Amino acid sequence: MTRFVLAACATAIALATGGCGFHFHPSATVGKPLPDLSFATLDGSTEQLQPAPGRVTFVNVFATWCPPCKAETPDLVAFASAWKNRGVDVVGVDQEETVPLVEAFRTRYHIAYPMLIDSSRQTKDLLGARVIPHTIVVDGSGVVRAIVSGPMMRAQMDDLAAKAGAGS
Repeated sequence: MTRFVLAACATAIALATGGCGFHFHPSATVGKPLPDLSFATLDGSTEQLQPAPGRVTFVNVFATWCPPCKAETPDLVAFASAWKNRGVDVVGVDQEETVPLVEAFRTRYHIAYPMLIDSSRQTKDLLGARVIPHTIVVDGSGVVRAIVSGPMMRAQMDDLAAKAGAGS
């Protein structure tokens, strides 16, 4: 009987709190505009994530401790450099770490593109970045064209940039 009561209580709690993580905010969806998001900059200010009109933007969600993120970063850095003059921007968004950790990561991998820090779970809740790295490709009109969960290789980055309209 005690097990039944405990099971019933656990079920009631699960049902009562099941919607606590649900948000009525728009999430990143292929074919829809990128949701409005603001993140902390490395200097402590806040910046809205705003893809530049007419340019393809790769929003790369990562963490400094993440082995697949570390493996992807050299290709992402080379990609960002090669495509910068061809209409592509890359923005890194760290998940909930400190400025010193992100700065050290930036230095270690010679990252020249902007880096932001998500301290309020927006990358998880609004961008769907439950697996990292997680990259959202946004076209020059601000519409999400691709979402990739997991690490990418350079050839995949090049292909996604071209498909989103960069370099044309």
